[in-house]
Amino acid sequence: MAEIDTTDAIDVHAYLDESRVSAMDLDCLARKNNISTIIVSPACTKNHEPDKHPGMYWVQRLILKIGALRSLAAWISSSFYDQKGELRPVWRLFTRESRDLIKVMHPDNDDLLEKISPYKQKLKMWYWVNPGDDIDFTVLEESFGNRQIFGVKIHAYWHSVDLGTIEKYAQFCKKVGCPLYIILGYGKAGDVDSLIKLCGGVNVILGYGAFPAFSHAWSKVRSQPNFYIDLTSFHLDRSLIRKALRLLGSEKCIFGTDCPYNFYDEAGDFSYEKTFQRISFDFLGPEDYERIFRANIKKIART
Repeated sequence: MAEIDTTDAIDVHAYLDESRVSAMDLDCLARKNNISTIIVSPACTKNHEPDKHPGMYWVQRLILKIGALRSLAAWISSSFYDQKGELRPVWRLFTRESRDLIKVMHPDNDDLLEKISPYKQKLKMWYWVNPGDDIDFTVLEESFGNRQIFGVKIHAYWHSVDLGTIEKYAQFCKKVGCPLYIILGYGKAGDVDSLIKLCGGVNVILGYGAFPAFSHAWSKVRSQPNFYIDLTSFHLDRSLIRKALRLLGSEKCIFGTDCPYNFYDEAGDFSYEKTFQRISFDFLGPEDYERIFRANIKKIART
């Protein structure tokens, strides 16, 4: 098995969840683990986001690995949150602390940018937009004058986004020369065909390994040179990561973690070592790890 060189790795997806870590903590994590850059997003939830029970992830992955059961997964997913974006009480039982989970519907990018600004060497950010908001594109373009902003993020699952309606964001990314990070959902929020059609000339990363579509999405983006997936979060296990790498090749896969969630050491702290171990495979060589950890994301970064 080839030795994995993680020096100067780039973590394509993390969160500044201040109930768990500060911007200073993330900077320290990067330095301690020889991470070149951590690209963070605003927190997804208000207050403290509880960890999902590992068994819940296991059942979810099992269902999604069987394509015929994806409609069942979509039905279950539709029952998670009420109209206010709050996790329903019955599903709180499947979190580790049974706490409330309240969605952030209007991400605060300005606050995130202010908090990471002292750590320019290690921290960058995704500018997370909710396409349902009335966004002033003149202001958006002015914000992108700050080079700590890496690209645009749309969480189609979180905000129930019809991907057939995001052309103006794709065009914006093309104009400013930045990548577009998309987390797919179900139904129109997972319409990969529309995404491919709208995103010509735009580099797109499908988050969480193209969850919840996985192999269905992989087959569609395999021949699209501007589409990538990341290997982030408990939504993926080693069998899914292996399958993605086999099908797509290392040239389309990018390292990410979902820090500060899920991957904990014995002391309960986030462990980069555990995320590195997930992508250790006999069939990968040094050139593959170079692409996964560094080259692929550098290739599509803003110049």
